[in-house]
Amino acid sequence: MGKKNTMSDLRDHLFDTIERLKDPDPATPMDVQTAKVIVDSANALIDSQRVQNDYIKAIGGENYLQNGNNQSSRFLNGDNGE
Repeated sequence: MGKKNTMSDLRDHLFDTIERLKDPDPATPMDVQTAKVIVDSANALIDSQRVQNDYIKAIGGENYLQNGNNQSSRFLNGDNGE
């Protein structure tokens, strides 16, 4: 099974990207195109989470989660259910 990441890991990766872009050390450069790909991928994950959150709100929000349907929390913890 592959590596599992959380939304917290995503934030860490994005901050690392920003730091590498700002780093004047030529030994650790990151080109702008690579940074754009990272940001685009992150946006796709964030949009996916937003849709999932909106779905949970639409079908009952906290009541849905309290009844053992914790899909959102599984996603946030990096568990994709496989």
